Amino acid sequence: MSVVIPLSDAEVAEAHHLAELTFAEFRAHHRYPNNLGPSHRKRKLGEIAVEKWARTLGVPVDAPFRDLRLAAREDLVVGGVRLEVMTWHVERWAALGRSVTPGHIPVVRRKADAIVWCALDGDRVTLHGWSTPDDVERAPLAVAGPPHHPFETHQVPAADLRPMETLLDDAAG
Repeated sequence: MSVVIPLSDAEVAEAHHLAELTFAEFRAHHRYPNNLGPSHRKRKLGEIAVEKWARTLGVPVDAPFRDLRLAAREDLVVGGVRLEVMTWHVERWAALGRSVTPGHIPVVRRKADAIVWCALDGDRVTLHGWSTPDDVERAPLAVAGPPHHPFETHQVPAADLRPMETLLDDAAG
């Protein structure tokens, strides 16, 4: 079942500040096709929403995403489970949400036990569910992106997402 996390003005402001820092650090890295300021803001809003959800569980939460020096690590560690948070705007959720390019799967596998899939709608983030890196790699390849820049991606069907309430039990085991 999806979980909707409303973000406060302070949380949105914090996400924008963190995004400014990461964008300033990575703006010269052209190897990432989506390395734009709005993408950094969207990512940080998703990470803050997942952190907010995780803190309600009463388990230890570590948030490496807040420290630019830890950018190569997982976004969050919740109850010992390493998480990668991937966020799309709600308008792009159906077409691109739940997808990872084949070349990015080894990176995700190295740093995370699970991926939490989010959709952003204003100051609300919906946590739609989660997948393991194996789930993503098993998903069929599809062509995505605009006609002038198509790319292949593994896109997990929405019906195959694991429910948020199972994350700590299933991903840890």
